[in-house]
Amino acid sequence: MHSVSRSQQDEVVSWICKALEVGGCFFLEVRGKGNELYGKGERVPGELDAFIYDGHYRRFLDLTETLMNLRSAGLEVIESTEEKGFSPFGGIDETFVRIVARKTGL
Repeated sequence: MHSVSRSQQDEVVSWICKALEVGGCFFLEVRGKGNELYGKGERVPGELDAFIYDGHYRRFLDLTETLMNLRSAGLEVIESTEEKGFSPFGGIDETFVRIVARKTGL
């Protein structure tokens, strides 16, 4: 989700909610505003919290807003956190958002 625009994210969440059976789970790990790369690089015009850095497009999600969007789409959030330890690579341990959600029957 941190590699797509906000409107594309909304499309993906809509598709996920349609594709999941009731009780089906959705797992998400993304760069959030607490990530160490947040604000680095060139801001993408017309997009909130999106930057081009080191040749890569990155949009940094707000944890609270993302949780609200998932809930309003019909997903129950089971777990959510923003911390280090999820994706250490090459001696670097950055902060990431991790969310586990389930489709409800409502």
